[in-house]
Amino acid sequence: MDYSGTYRCEIRGDANSTEYIRIDQNETDATVFLSWDCPSLATVDDNVMTVTLDTAGLMVLSFSQDGQPFSGTWEYYDISGTITGNKVDDSEWVQYYYDIAANGVPKFVGTDFTELEKIDRISRFRSGEGHDYSDCNESCRSMKHYYAPFDMYRENNNIEVYSPIDGVIENIQSEGSELENKQIRIRATEQPAFIFIIFHTDLISPNIAVGTPVQAGQLLGHARMYYPDMNEYAGSFDIAVWVATPSGQRYVSYFETMTASLFDEYIARGARCRCDFIISQQERDADPLTCDGERFLDSGHLENWVNLSFTNGCDFCGPDFGPPDGAVDIWDLAYLVSHWLQTECGAPNWCGGVDFDHSTMVDLVDFSTFARHWLEGVLVLIPADFNGDGRVNFDDFAFFANYWMNGNCVRPAWCNGCDINKSRVVDIYDLAEFAEYWLAGF
Repeated sequence: MDYSGTYRCEIRGDANSTEYIRIDQNETDATVFLSWDCPSLATVDDNVMTVTLDTAGLMVLSFSQDGQPFSGTWEYYDISGTITGNKVDDSEWVQYYYDIAANGVPKFVGTDFTELEKIDRISRFRSGEGHDYSDCNESCRSMKHYYAPFDMYRENNNIEVYSPIDGVIENIQSEGSELENKQIRIRATEQPAFIFIIFHTDLISPNIAVGTPVQAGQLLGHARMYYPDMNEYAGSFDIAVWVATPSGQRYVSYFETMTASLFDEYIARGARCRCDFIISQQERDADPLTCDGERFLDSGHLENWVNLSFTNGCDFCGPDFGPPDGAVDIWDLAYLVSHWLQTECGAPNWCGGVDFDHSTMVDLVDFSTFARHWLEGVLVLIPADFNGDGRVNFDDFAFFANYWMNGNCVRPAWCNGCDINKSRVVDIYDLAEFAEYWLAGF
């Protein structure tokens, strides 16, 4: 029997998701196109189809007598599970695929997935950092972005991680225990062929689960930056974007999906263009990396990282060059110390703006300049002082009451600050925190 056609599949086991496959059969041989992998070859023996996945895995599908539904098993590296499929009209397949070769990458992501002000540098798409993470058309390169925070933020429960799009959580892979160190896959509602993969996240709640709808800007958890079992700090956390295309799974740069307004936030950190964060396929092919399995044996000759700046490349923008909070404080001092006695500073960056006198070295003269601005702009803020008068009283309580049980709080406003614990709803837990500040400032 010929099993050619489109099937909607339910995948269960170590990974759980709804996917599509298209089968093109020619007697006892078949090509299987998968929404989550590369086109793969298969053999057919009676009603059993054995699919050798292009990456590293196997599917064994047993079809019913009428050739419509099937059930079976799958293996992929060291994970496994079951798969069931029902034949559907080809039109269902079309909405879960996007031809980036013909249409380019749509720019529909207007919300960042993390707190950019806490990020020091970002790895480039197709870099030689981390490990091989490549798609059906390319190999031996990292087709994702590592976000490396400033050292001062490399603690757990410190760097927030958000959904960058409206969508549905398709899969959560466990890289740790309980809510810790998860890999989250979110299918975009606006572009369902696009899956956003956020790595190494400690979830804020068990409610962040497979099948859960999420909104752009919704808090999912925090970057996993410290591993107590190894007594080791991580240097970064990462994000990838893959697209189901007619020719198989393809990875694209997160920066290619950003709206102009979102990318403006990166321009404010010194970026010139999206190309800063992308090594082209031609550039990478001309400077190939060497891999042993997923491990890089070298990092290539191209620049692998983009160092962000708080000075937008200007010669001198003042001593608030740490997190851009308008205050000269301990974070800015830490940033200065990280450049202490650095030499060969030059235009346009001047060692991140720390070489104030343009002497090509960060020294006591620069520290003296910094000291003259110490604590400029530092304000004492009370989280529950919603009207900003320096006191927490009934005026603030009335403001808080207006948002009571509002369940649509997202970054950056968080219901004008009333969602104090950033849980997306103003509830009893926020009231408890509000009570802690009652009459503060009097």
